[in-house]
Amino acid sequence: MARPSTLLADVRGVTVVEFALIFPVLLMVICGMIEFGYVNLARTNLESAVTDAARQTTVDLDLEPKDREERMKTLIRDRMSPLVGTSGSNMTITSKAFADPAQSAAEDFEDTNRNGVYDRSTDTLPGEPFTDRNGNGQWDASVALDSALGGEGDMVRYQASYPTPLFFSRIIGLKSATINLQATAIGRNERKGQTK
Repeated sequence: MARPSTLLADVRGVTVVEFALIFPVLLMVICGMIEFGYVNLARTNLESAVTDAARQTTVDLDLEPKDREERMKTLIRDRMSPLVGTSGSNMTITSKAFADPAQSAAEDFEDTNRNGVYDRSTDTLPGEPFTDRNGNGQWDASVALDSALGGEGDMVRYQASYPTPLFFSRIIGLKSATINLQATAIGRNERKGQTK
């Protein structure tokens, strides 16, 4: 029978035990790096797809808004198809049209009372300071046109939302683990007689 001091001095198998303790952490770090890279690849691919789809759909203003949206979805799905498991069936596209690029975003303001909205001046209180981009002396919110796709020469802001399953969720069978990728593109509708 071995004495206790001999057992404590025995170092055989220490490397295997250390590896068994470190391996799960190392595996998680490697999987996290791969997942991070996959999500960034998918996001970059989506941004490129939305930009290209917006550019291609601004040419044909004769299409109905619903047909234009379907064409955009088809173009985006085609570009996203190399990514495994991204069918695009739950993709949504929203669009807003603006007659003037300066009206596509609200003017910046200093939210002094931190309520999240611009407060105009009243009889008792001065209004919050703002950046008057168009020089009209008043704060202007984003002013969209009634038509979501606008007409000739209008600016259109497209926002796509594309639910994408995480890379390793498919491997381990978690179908509900998804990330909602979003991309925005802005394009100007062409005027009749103009070419690309």
